[in-house]
Amino acid sequence: MRLFSKIADIWRHEELRKKIGITLGLILVYRIGSFIVLPGVNPDALADQSEGLGGLLSLFTGGAFSRASIFALGIMPYISASIIFQLLTVVIPTLDRLNKEGFVTITRELRKTGLGSTEEVQVYLVLGISVYLNMIRVL
Repeated sequence: MRLFSKIADIWRHEELRKKIGITLGLILVYRIGSFIVLPGVNPDALADQSEGLGGLLSLFTGGAFSRASIFALGIMPYISASIIFQLLTVVIPTLDRLNKEGFVTITRELRKTGLGSTEEVQVYLVLGISVYLNMIRVL
């Protein structure tokens, strides 16, 4: 009974109610977007590619890649940009210094230089996926 009273207390706080509402709204938008098929892609042919690279991409996107949805990349560009940045900190001393100064400094400096931008990584990922889809004759 105490658990249910604690859950009921969450709804009494306006700030928590707003945050839960925003989170549920974002999840709803993502779930709807994961079923909207990209134009020009044959989702039936893509669904047959369940092994290999297609299966791996579908695993990371929660099945959105096998449905050829508009949110098929998920958070992969952000993760890839983070990995690339971590590798570059070993090679480039300036980035290593920025890494030691903190996240805000890194973000500010990278936005100035254009290095490590998630959007840039996303463009390369989309190009790679387009080449892959063209190779398996889905486009």
